[in-house]
Amino acid sequence: MKNCVSIVLALLFICLSFTGCGKRETGAARDEKTDVSSSSSIETSSVVSVPEEPAPAGLDANFSILLLANPDNPLPKDYDSTNPLLELPAKYLNGELKQVDAEIYPYLMALLDAAWADGIELYVRSPYRSYATQEMLFKNKIDRVIKAGTPADQAEAEAAKVVARPGTSEHQTGLAVDFNTTTNAFETMPQYKWLKENAEDYGFIMRYPSDKEDITKIVYEPWHWRFVGIKVAREMNFLGVTLEEYLDR
Repeated sequence: MKNCVSIVLALLFICLSFTGCGKRETGAARDEKTDVSSSSSIETSSVVSVPEEPAPAGLDANFSILLLANPDNPLPKDYDSTNPLLELPAKYLNGELKQVDAEIYPYLMALLDAAWADGIELYVRSPYRSYATQEMLFKNKIDRVIKAGTPADQAEAEAAKVVARPGTSEHQTGLAVDFNTTTNAFETMPQYKWLKENAEDYGFIMRYPSDKEDITKIVYEPWHWRFVGIKVAREMNFLGVTLEEYLDR
């Protein structure tokens, strides 16, 4: 009889031990879920809350291209050969260059059509530029700053503030365009005012603001606009950030 009682007590002790372990595992799992939930809450709270507006007809508000091309993020040397391009209609051009990335073509065309429908004669002056073209422009800029009095050993760095080094230009991506004129006078024109009010609805941002030169490493260019995507453009303008800052968030 004593042996039987001992066996029963031993079995009961074992059962209670396993039950306790089960509770501890459940508690640990709950702690893990709480940690994940807390992390998710933090991430969610950092998401920008921008009033949603419909995209123009035929455009996808959620489509975005956030490729970063700058002095710290040069493009692959074979980028030109892997980038499909489409030619813009002649009536919207006032320069020799004609092509943009095929994926942004419908967004840029919608923007141009809308501007002209509003009586704003918006022209594309400089869209896609090849590596070779950018190399030529950069060399020409170096020559000009040297002629203006900049020491030769400082000329390249000075030129890079205005003209991107080959391989670091957004124009080589086919995702950026210069409008009408490449002078600061553009900010006084009705085209600039229209873009500031409407460009985000087609996915474009002014890429190089005057107060962000230390971040972009490029001087103020009110004429240079870059496609990022409609939702992203609205978020960036709401936050007042550059593409560099947006990607670092």
